[in-house]
This record gives sequence, C-alpha cells and structure tokens, in this order.
Amino acid sequence: MQVHELQFRWPPMDIAERPCLGTEEEVENLLADSALDPLQGWPSRPLKGQFIPFREEHVMSQAVSASLNRIVDRVESVAASLENALALLAQVQERLSESEERLATQPIACQVTLHDLDSELYRLRQPLCICIEEYEEETVARFPEAEVYASAATEGEAIDLLKREIVQLYEELQQADPKELGRRPKQWRTLLNRLIEADGQADHPK
Repeated sequence: MQVHELQFRWPPMDIAERPCLGTEEEVENLLADSALDPLQGWPSRPLKGQFIPFREEHVMSQAVSASLNRIVDRVESVAASLENALALLAQVQERLSESEERLATQPIACQVTLHDLDSELYRLRQPLCICIEEYEEETVARFPEAEVYASAATEGEAIDLLKREIVQLYEELQQADPKELGRRPKQWRTLLNRLIEADGQADHPK
C-alpha cells in the first residue's frame, strides 16, 4: 500500500477571510471544536462560526428592535394618558352641564331699599330693605323678616304688590287680639310697629 503525503493548508483560509466576524479568541475556540478531515484538508463538520451573522448587522438589528419596542411602549403610554384625559374631560363636561342647569333654575337676587309704602295712611319710620329675585318668567319681591312676598311679571309691579301686602299684614296684626296671636305673628307685629307709623292725622288702627 502506497502512502501519499498530503499537504494541508490550515486553516483553509485566513481568519480575517472567514465569513463570520468575531474576536480571534472566538475563532480559535471554534477551530478547536471542529474535527479535521485529513483527505480534504477541511473540517469534517461545518464550523459553528460559519453561520453566525455579521456582528454589525446583529447589533444593528438588536438596536432597531429595542428602539421599536421603546416606541411601542411610548405609544401605549401616550394612548393610556389620552384615554384618561378624555375620561376626565367627559366628567368635567358633565359637571359643567349640571352647574349650568342649576344656574338656570336659580334666580338673580338683589336687595332694594324702600322709603315709602305708597299709602296715604301709613309711612315708614326708617328705610326698609327687601329682596328681589328675578326668574325667567316672573319676579318675586320678599320681606323675609315678616315672611311677606309678592310676585309679578316685572320688578316694579312686584314691589308695589309687596308694599300692599305689608300694609295689609300690619293692619291685620293691629286689629287682632294679642292674646290670640302665636309666637311668630307677635314678632311680626313688634317688627312692623317699629317700622310703620300712621301718616299725619290719620287714625291708627287698633
């Protein structure tokens, strides 16, 4: 049997020419793990490093993937924040609508000072403060201390009616037997006696 000497080139290509990128130590480890075929001068099984992608492309792919993941997370976070903001805005709009409804039903109130009762029989000892409440369809004039009120289409009409109601209550209380009056009517009588007096020589109701 004739034995031929075989010339090998090992490694079959320079490390720098190999289709994988890695450190010299990584390539040497791959070569050490591979079995050499003495007839072909090539490893009997593929080197692991031959199928490793280029390091630059691998790193870039990982960087792009990480960036995309961060973008997706940021978009999801913004979407959640936007959803919360929309829910809060809906609550604010609902409360605003409720406030507008309450304001629409509440009157515009103010105070007016009376200096007379438009009566030939009685006059005021001192100015009298009353409350005016303007609603959409009517105006109400009140004298809260005596629980007297009157309503009309306009403020002037409501005030005139209130003056008549005050005079009528004053006369009724003056004509009533004090012993038959309740606690509140007695207080009204005391208050009206302090505010109202007979005008001129007119007879004061008893």
